[in-house]
Amino acid sequence: APQPLRVVLDSRGRVTKGPLMDTSDAPTLVLTTSTCPSDSVQLWQEAGVEFEVVPAAEGEGARGLDMDAVLDALGRRRVIQAMFEGGPHVHASLLRHGSADALHLYVG
Repeated sequence: APQPLRVVLDSRGRVTKGPLMDTSDAPTLVLTTSTCPSDSVQLWQEAGVEFEVVPAAEGEGARGLDMDAVLDALGRRRVIQAMFEGGPHVHASLLRHGSADALHLYVG
């Protein structure tokens, strides 16, 4: 069976090495912003990682990527279900957007 699409939300182009860049395990898509460094884009291309530029989040206290644009990008790829792993900013964005159906927290 094909592996699910691995999606990395990286507004600043910081994820450029490690297991997330290993496309032999699963296809990887990085969603980033137009301010992402060209060095990061080049490393993604060399690793065979797909990337797409989406708008940055806007508004008071906004960080990262615009969640409407993230979900639109996933919808164009016919992703109908997603599991988001991340820190407080990713989860807060999903909650503010009303896109989280359930939260599973692991502390350790």
